Amino acid sequence: MANAVFAYASYCDDLGALTDAVAVICNKHVSFSVPPEYYDLYGVQLIESIRDVLGVAASDEILNAWLEGYNFLADLFIKTELAMRKENLRKKGIILLDNRLLQINGL
Repeated sequence: MANAVFAYASYCDDLGALTDAVAVICNKHVSFSVPPEYYDLYGVQLIESIRDVLGVAASDEILNAWLEGYNFLADLFIKTELAMRKENLRKKGIILLDNRLLQINGL
């Protein structure tokens, strides 16, 4: 994820350049059933790691900028992974609406 955040920072003006990487990461997360709640935990650890690496240079402004980038990327991953999970369920005949079971077809 640290590499993804760094890539986001490098290409924040051209997010299309990250499309393939986002798809690969999201597919991996879905295959390992990574829950959305893990993003908050990881975000805390990432910001703490950046603070440790930067030391006294880790101003609130710098850390908040990294946090903003991380939150944008985490939200993108969470939404993309949810869509992938719903599509996987749809292929099995399970339909969700507002994350609640709506219909089961062919079971």
